[in-house]
Amino acid sequence: MRSCLSRLRTTEIAVAVAFAVFWPAFAQTGPDWTTAWATSQQVVGQTRVSNATLRLIARVTAPGDAIRLRFDNTFGTAPVTFGKVSAGPRQSANNPASISPGLLMPVTFDGKSSITIAARGSVTSDRIPLAVDAQEDLAVSIYIPGVDVPASQHSGAMVTSFITDNGAGDLTASESGAPFKARITTMPWLKAIDARVTAPTTAIVAFGDSITDGTCTTLDGHDRWEDIVAQRLALQDTVRHSVVNEGIGGNTVTRNVTPPPDSTPGTERLDRDVLAHAGVSHVVVFMGTNDIRREASA
Repeated sequence: MRSCLSRLRTTEIAVAVAFAVFWPAFAQTGPDWTTAWATSQQVVGQTRVSNATLRLIARVTAPGDAIRLRFDNTFGTAPVTFGKVSAGPRQSANNPASISPGLLMPVTFDGKSSITIAARGSVTSDRIPLAVDAQEDLAVSIYIPGVDVPASQHSGAMVTSFITDNGAGDLTASESGAPFKARITTMPWLKAIDARVTAPTTAIVAFGDSITDGTCTTLDGHDRWEDIVAQRLALQDTVRHSVVNEGIGGNTVTRNVTPPPDSTPGTERLDRDVLAHAGVSHVVVFMGTNDIRREASA
């Protein structure tokens, strides 16, 4: 509790000495696609996956008549192979690992069901004919056929996802959540979800540190400040903006600080975490408090 209160007090300083601004970006990757959800990878996780399936939960913030998925292996030191991938709407909060019946869709990559992502690499799926609404929870399932595979991940997802026991095999086609016995609060490999929008829609990227990432917010509460903004924008008759969270707890603007940063500084991840997204029109930057406490020079 004390650390949370300290973080809130630091916010007052951050408003004065950090920067929280809009600027226009120009990362259009086609007029019909807009990034509707994303997260920032920051480290290789400690968990090892062996012949198991993950079911990752992500809430999109813009509607569309189709989606596509981006997977990154940013911090991986070896290639990672996905045996199969699927996606579908989560059934309900009461069945958090289950898929709505009849809506589970296979995911392909250049027409193939499996894909190998190089170390530090990135891949984007083919179009998935799955209509989504703003504020809808999607479940993305990934089968990892390898042994003791570490994941490039975002560590503090503030959302519960699921994984089968090691050795359970490929369960990407299972609508039931029963096999997904273990819960995780990281976000392995899944980098972004783009929606093929049917009305002019652009993405607002929140780019910052723990205040953006959601430290001290509620697990599965969707009560980070970007969540609230996205919820209000979703109330419009026509949704015109998605909101994408690219925060990392403890993040700095620059590498020239002491002690050294424990995540990729903002100036070095701007292309990967902001400009690479589809349909970006604005960026909200809130970063600098961790540089100040590390006595960074002006």
